[in-house]
Amino acid sequence: MIVWQDSNRLKIDVEQNNLMRKLLYIHKGIAGEICVIFSILFGISLLFSLLSGKVVAQEMPKLKRNTITFLLVGTVTILMIFIAS
Repeated sequence: MIVWQDSNRLKIDVEQNNLMRKLLYIHKGIAGEICVIFSILFGISLLFSLLSGKVVAQEMPKLKRNTITFLLVGTVTILMIFIAS
């Protein structure tokens, strides 16, 4: 709701929630407690998948060099993004 007042007038604009507004709330992390819990659990699941994939790839001799190379490239990229922000 947006409220503003002029000299002798009062205007109230009421914005309706639609699907895009709800998706924006989820994206910004203000959609509610259940969405926060779900996103944390999803992040833990994704981290577990990435770590298990790294361990499996490093145990295979022919993938070991590629795994280390791309792990270093990814780490440097993440650090550069973190420093730039």
